[in-house]
Amino acid sequence: MRKYRVTINGRNYLINVEGKPQRMGFYKICYLEAHDPQEAENLAVSKIVADPRWRGKILNSADDRPVMYLDSLDELESFEGVESLETGYIFYPDEAAGR
Repeated sequence: MRKYRVTINGRNYLINVEGKPQRMGFYKICYLEAHDPQEAENLAVSKIVADPRWRGKILNSADDRPVMYLDSLDELESFEGVESLETGYIFYPDEAAGR
């Protein structure tokens, strides 16, 4: 299996921030093994969707769904030098979304 660094950009996530619903975006880097780039992208998205930290946090209505995009995908020789294969989320205000 090949090793990949996949960066996913989530957009239009309506979540509670300090007691107020706000539209947020995020970046998340996933380090994983896959057979090919398409599988690596699919695994990264699946990993984010399955993350229990999201349960009950997304406030979007059915007609205003959040989305995820592939931002970058790099094949790596190894994971040597990578501090952790599990990274956090980098959030940013997503004012342009939902309009």
